[in-house]
Amino acid sequence: MGNSWFSSRQSAGVLAYQHQVLEFLDGSGVASLHEVTVKGKTNFNGTFKATASKFGSDVSVNGAVSAIKSVFNANVWINGALTAVDSNFEGQVSIATEQVTLKHSTITKDLIVRQSSCLQQVVTLSKGSMIKGSVIFEMPNGKIKLLDGSKILGSIQGAVKEEGA
Repeated sequence: MGNSWFSSRQSAGVLAYQHQVLEFLDGSGVASLHEVTVKGKTNFNGTFKATASKFGSDVSVNGAVSAIKSVFNANVWINGALTAVDSNFEGQVSIATEQVTLKHSTITKDLIVRQSSCLQQVVTLSKGSMIKGSVIFEMPNGKIKLLDGSKILGSIQGAVKEEGA
């Protein structure tokens, strides 16, 4: 299937896009993006899965985010869980959640874990993941698990750090 070009995309329901370039993405429901480039802002309410996709501007999601082999070139704001595998976040990541999981992924700037109603917020880095900025928990109930040679180059605020194998 060849590349398709859409000037914009506003949708609700189950959204499945493949091999497309979007000027922006604004929607709700369940999104599944495969080899999609979103040039402008992304605003989504619901479950969001990006595989081999690129985001050129800010991303805001109210819901769980799964990113596989994807690149986020600007700031990311999430109200829900984040699981990232082989993905890169070039801007700041701000998240309200109980769980952040990074596997072989990088956050270039800060990770800010915003206040949430859960008892403990956990950030797990594995398979050589790296956060080049700081990790800042707004509530002092955080836990950071560093596994498989993963690193945080900046400071850690509001969390205890556990290092594993």
